[in-house]
Amino acid sequence: MPHGSRLMWATSETVERLSPQSSVFDVQPVVSVVTFTLSYALLLFASSLFCAPLVALSLLCKSVAMFPQTITLGSLLVASAAAATLPSQCGCGYSDPETQQLFTESIIVYFNETDTIDSNVFTIQDYAHKKEQGWNAIYKQGAKPANVQFENDTAFYPPLQVLNLQTDPYIQHNHVVYGGNIETVRKDIQYGSFRAALKSANQWTGGTALSMLLRYNTSDSLEVDFMNMDDPADAAVSNLVNGEWPSLDYLTNYTILEAAGLKPWSSFISARMDWNKTDVAFYIADNKTRSITKKERTLPQAGQPLQLKTWSTGDTTWMEGPPSVNASHSRVAWMRAFFNSSTMTSAEHHAFNQRCADAAFCSTEDMSLRGSTAYSPASTLRWKDPPNDKSIRQNAGIVAACCSSFGIFALINVFFRRTPWASLRLGKGKSGDATDALRSYLRRSLYKKPASKSASNSSTDLARAQDKMPSGMSTPSIQTPLPIYGAATPRSGYQTPVPPYERRSFESTPPVPPLNSAYRSRSASAASLQYPPSSSQPYQGAHDSDAGTKAFDEKDMAVLDRIEEAPRDEQTTHDYFQPSNPFTDSHAIINHFDEKRSLQPAATVSEKGKEAAVTVTPLEANAKSEAAAGILGAPVKPTPTKRIDYLAGLVAVACLGVTLHHFCQTFWPWVTNGYGPGAHYVKVEKWLQIFLGSYLLTQLWIGPFFLTATRFLSTNYLKNGNLEDIAKKELRRAPRLFVPIIITSLLEYFLISMDLTAALQYLPSVSYSTWPYVVQQPNFGAYINNIIELLYLMPNAIPEIVTHYCIGVLWTVPVQLQFTYVVLTAAVLIRDIKNPWKRFGFYTLMIVSSWYAKSWASCHWCGLVLSDLEATYKWRTYLGKRPLAYWAVIFGAFVGATCAPLASVFAQDWTFDTFENSLHPDFATGKPIMEVKSVYPGYNEPTLTIIGFSIGLQILVELSPLVQKFLSMKMILWLHPHIMTVYLTHGFVMWTWGAWCAVALDTAGVPYWGVLLVTLITTYALIFALATVLTPAIEIPTQAMMRNLDRWTKDESIPKRRTTAPFNKDIVVNRQGGGQAASEL
Repeated sequence: MPHGSRLMWATSETVERLSPQSSVFDVQPVVSVVTFTLSYALLLFASSLFCAPLVALSLLCKSVAMFPQTITLGSLLVASAAAATLPSQCGCGYSDPETQQLFTESIIVYFNETDTIDSNVFTIQDYAHKKEQGWNAIYKQGAKPANVQFENDTAFYPPLQVLNLQTDPYIQHNHVVYGGNIETVRKDIQYGSFRAALKSANQWTGGTALSMLLRYNTSDSLEVDFMNMDDPADAAVSNLVNGEWPSLDYLTNYTILEAAGLKPWSSFISARMDWNKTDVAFYIADNKTRSITKKERTLPQAGQPLQLKTWSTGDTTWMEGPPSVNASHSRVAWMRAFFNSSTMTSAEHHAFNQRCADAAFCSTEDMSLRGSTAYSPASTLRWKDPPNDKSIRQNAGIVAACCSSFGIFALINVFFRRTPWASLRLGKGKSGDATDALRSYLRRSLYKKPASKSASNSSTDLARAQDKMPSGMSTPSIQTPLPIYGAATPRSGYQTPVPPYERRSFESTPPVPPLNSAYRSRSASAASLQYPPSSSQPYQGAHDSDAGTKAFDEKDMAVLDRIEEAPRDEQTTHDYFQPSNPFTDSHAIINHFDEKRSLQPAATVSEKGKEAAVTVTPLEANAKSEAAAGILGAPVKPTPTKRIDYLAGLVAVACLGVTLHHFCQTFWPWVTNGYGPGAHYVKVEKWLQIFLGSYLLTQLWIGPFFLTATRFLSTNYLKNGNLEDIAKKELRRAPRLFVPIIITSLLEYFLISMDLTAALQYLPSVSYSTWPYVVQQPNFGAYINNIIELLYLMPNAIPEIVTHYCIGVLWTVPVQLQFTYVVLTAAVLIRDIKNPWKRFGFYTLMIVSSWYAKSWASCHWCGLVLSDLEATYKWRTYLGKRPLAYWAVIFGAFVGATCAPLASVFAQDWTFDTFENSLHPDFATGKPIMEVKSVYPGYNEPTLTIIGFSIGLQILVELSPLVQKFLSMKMILWLHPHIMTVYLTHGFVMWTWGAWCAVALDTAGVPYWGVLLVTLITTYALIFALATVLTPAIEIPTQAMMRNLDRWTKDESIPKRRTTAPFNKDIVVNRQGGGQAASEL
């Protein structure tokens, strides 16, 4: 809240000025006269009895001192009752002597002088909102005429008649809170000075707000809120502009008012808002509490009505509440408004200035003013923004439309000209033929069809060429660009002829990849491979030296197509993350062969150190094997291992569990939490929370993500001890994580700035969930800063980007990144601990210490234990031979996986997670948390329930064939390639489409079970559809980034070549002739 120094509190004399400003205090003159008379009578009585002379003297002095004030207040009372100044007497308007502002209109009402609400001035509102805006607004506003009453306020003696605005307790089934609300008939109030005497609801009656406000819409408003809060110590007055959130900077606590000598709980406090084109000022008890200028922020501009109302939305960051048992009562003594009209035209302004140039104005401080100025029917209409000059915008739109049309036409033209319609027609009527024809056409498009020149294939020449070829360069005398960079797609200028000075004696030698140290260890020597000639036609190189190349025939294309269509089960998860071979591209040479005749020799590679050994084994007449062996220059891959489908399925199920948990946190919070501001179906949700929320919709699914990631990271090294595996994963982990994150976060940055999450602010009043929250980043620099922070943030800190990203799942990124390096380093360390007792003793120490430190390393160490048991100790084979031990482990894992979620099922006054969290140290004091303050652990902190559930589930997956069979279902495995996309984008879909859908359906009157069902189906359909589109867009740059990293770290540097090669550089330096020849570098 504002510091006391910000409030320019006046002296007690200034504070006492409140009394003559309100007719509420008009009873004071009568009291003063009576007091004077009684004091005088008492003085005479005391004097006559000759007693207490000192008392008599003091009473006389007090009476004499009060006499001038009595005369003054008495005159005000007479002026108020008998000589009120009417609006007709102020034809030239009202002048504020303090600000020198001039106003033409007024509304002045003293509620102790009337018994009814003047229908020509105010309308009594009657409504019930179907939705409410606010991140924490779980109740909807309403108003009833019965809640606008006149009553006598007994806090004064004699009781004073005031306007009572009542706020009812909330209604359970629709969460509507009915208050009292009056609004001016005029809607043309634009700029002015608005004052009222207000008194908020009593203490401990439930949080409500008594507001004097001007409101056109959510972004054009002014308001003063007197809030009693649930706890009186938090009661405050807020001054807000244009729908601001009531931060502490805009609040004045009641304790500050009390320190200034005011009594906000028992007396009326004057509130004032001054509004003009350039600034807005707020006053409390004639003391300025806030001032805003046009340079600081946007100010209201629209004509709008003035309201007095009481309301509550249950917002814990605003007025809290609402009343739960009994109604609360807020009171208004008077209201004085001086303003200008938005309907006044320029001509009327000119006429007014001429008529009142030398006239006297009424003062806004004149307490005898009464009544309201007349108005025209136009003043009751909603204000409309005057039309702007749209010529510039229209011209810009025309230019943009022309440019867009030209671009679209160019794309359509390219599409129709480049589409292989003839090839597509070849396969018309046959399933899959059109696709095959298109693939063959695209493959042929990689090769040109110039005149070919036959050349013989000489293995001797090939071997000699490799021996003479410099490292890192391709075979000379080939019409390919030098040097070869290994790209999968031909580069621009790839048909540039090799300079003559590079040609030696190998005109017919086909190109081969450079056999540097990085590839010799994985490839067989091409010189030792024998390629029998095809029976149909001689061998054709990819590029000949002079005449170019000869096109591949359809048989060759079919071979490549079959290679491309290899079944998925022959691919490995490891290959999915490996960069493609840079030499398996359009420059590769395809050995022609007869598909009906099997080839005798084939190369298989066995790696031993850095030497390559070649063995010859017979091949079956299989098209896939022949095609694989026919690719010259491609390193022969090891026999692929089948992907561990059940681990991939586990990750997919965990991903679905996390998204379902987030869905319920957003749209159905009571099922996941078991508590909250309200349930839509209390009895049903209570049982669903026990059986459904504790297992399927739990936060515990985040643990298997970390354990399974550790299994993938460490298993290979623990098996073979190859440090190259550690180096690869450490190098590739960061781009593997951050390239998708940068793509999706950048996309969300622009989409959120387009206000696509606008419906999310209305969702809490529909779903009763205050969990969703996202705001736009202030600028692109802040976005860059958040991404950099994400790279270096240490867990368990929460990155700043989580409040700017739909569903803050990115807090797990620092956890995964930082503990990747911990796991890989730990794997190297563990492998050198040969003694099992020492090994598992070290594991135990690290897991326990990590748990005590509230570090996610505990989950990763548990994953490393399971990897070690599988890779080093072959525990599945061991347990398979010992049924008793096997079932004991299965039973323990089942207990851990099923009982851990039950820890939070019956959480009422005590929870296991809170108890467990209290055992950890408080980092600020070093003491156990139980000695400071026991709190529930944060969502970003590991707990024993997460660790127990994750370990138990992982063991069941590793050992149970039934669980493995379930996780290996095709429907589950289909999701595996899209896991990263679904994880990163599900929040955006839920908080844009899902929020809009839920709010729209609820507003239309659909039962909430129908709202949930429709929102669930459409949201997940959109998530999966979006994943199929975005996954290639994310994976292509990610894999390209990893391939480039691999090439930069493995390939030798390309030798430098002169720009003028094959000519001497004198051709440029000494091109004018006559100069000295430049020396060669």
